[in-house]
Amino acid sequence: VVGVLVGLRFKLRASIQKSGRRIRRISTDRMIHTVRALFDTLLLALPVPLVFAFLAWAIANQAWAGAWIRGLGSWFGWSSFTLMWIFSLCELARPGGVGQEHFGWEEDSSGVLRRSLRVITLVYLPFLLIAGLSVHDSNPSYFDSAGRLGFIAAQLVLAVAFWKLFHPNSGVFSKLIREQPDRLLAKGRYLWLALPAGVPVVLAVMAGMGYNLTAIILSEVFHSCLRWVAVAVVAYGLLLRWFTIKGRRLALQERLAAREAHRAEQEVEDAGHGEQVVVSEEELAEMDLEAVATQTRRLLRSLVGIGALVAMVYSASAMLPLEKVSEVGAGGGFTWLGVLRAILIGAVGLTVVRNLPGLLDLAGMRESGVAPGIRYAVATLCQYAVG
Repeated sequence: VVGVLVGLRFKLRASIQKSGRRIRRISTDRMIHTVRALFDTLLLALPVPLVFAFLAWAIANQAWAGAWIRGLGSWFGWSSFTLMWIFSLCELARPGGVGQEHFGWEEDSSGVLRRSLRVITLVYLPFLLIAGLSVHDSNPSYFDSAGRLGFIAAQLVLAVAFWKLFHPNSGVFSKLIREQPDRLLAKGRYLWLALPAGVPVVLAVMAGMGYNLTAIILSEVFHSCLRWVAVAVVAYGLLLRWFTIKGRRLALQERLAAREAHRAEQEVEDAGHGEQVVVSEEELAEMDLEAVATQTRRLLRSLVGIGALVAMVYSASAMLPLEKVSEVGAGGGFTWLGVLRAILIGAVGLTVVRNLPGLLDLAGMRESGVAPGIRYAVATLCQYAVG
C-alpha cells in the first residue's frame, strides 16, 4: 500500500493542481473539485504515518519486547497519528495546494506554516522519543532524568515553533493584522501569541519542578486542542468555499440579468439596432471571495470558532476530571463546567441570530428572485422567531 501511494505522488499532485485550475472559472467551479483535492492531499500525507503505524502494531504483538522496545512502539503509534496531521497541513500549505488555491491562504503565511511544522517534525518528535522510551522502563530514575530532560527540550522547541508561527510581524496572521487592525484577531494578537507559545513553556516548568506525569497529561490535552484548531481551519475553508461558489454564481446571474435589461433598453431606444454586450468569464472571475457577503463570512468564523471551543471543552473533560473539579464551590445542582457549556451554546445562538440575514440571503433567498424588500422582511421575521 505504501509503495502504491508513493508511486502515485506525482499523479496526486497533478490532480490537485488540475482542480485548482478548474475552480478559477465560474463555469467549471464545483465543490467536488475541492473535496477531491482534499482527499488527494490526505493520500499524499499517508505513507510515512502508515509505516509508523505498522511498526507500532508489529512491536505491540511481540511478546519478547522489553520495556525500551515497548516505549519505542508506543512512540511510533503516537507519532503516526501526529505525523498524519502535520503532513496533511504541510500538503495543504504547499504552493498550488488546497490551502492557497481553494481556501485562499497567503503564500507567505503558508511558507511560515510549513517551516514551523518542519521544525516540529525534525526536532520536537525526536526529543519526545527520549521521554517515551523512559516512561516504560521499570527504573523510575530514567524517567526522572533523561525522560524529563527530553520532555522539557521538546516543549521548548514547540514554544519556539509556535512563537515564529503566530508572531504578529512575521507569522501566519501578519498580513491580516496589518491590513485589518480593527479585527478581533489583530487586537488580541499578543494573546494569540502568548497562548500557543506559553503553554509549552508552562509544561516545561512543571516537568522541571517534578510534576512529570501531570505535564504529560496536560500536553496531551494541548495536542487535542491543536487538532481541533486544525479541524476548524479546514471546516471554515470548506464552508467558505461553498458560499463562495454560490456567491459567484449569484453575482454572475445578477450581472447578466442587469446587462440583458440594459441591452433590452438599448434595443427599444434604437429600434432594434443596439449593440450587443458580450460578457467575458475572465472579467466575472474577478468576483471571487468578494462575492461572499461580509456578514456571512463573519457568521462562519464565529460558528466555527465557537464550535472548536465547545469541542475543546468536551475533549478536555474526557481526558481530565473537570466535572468533579467544577463541582467545587458550586451549588443548586449545577457545575461551573455546565455553565461554561451553556455560555458557549448561547454564544452560538446569538451569533446565528445576529448574522441570520446574510446567511439566508446566500442560502437561497437571493437566487429565488424575491424582491430585496421582501427578503429583508423575511430575514427580520426569522430573527424575531429565532431570538
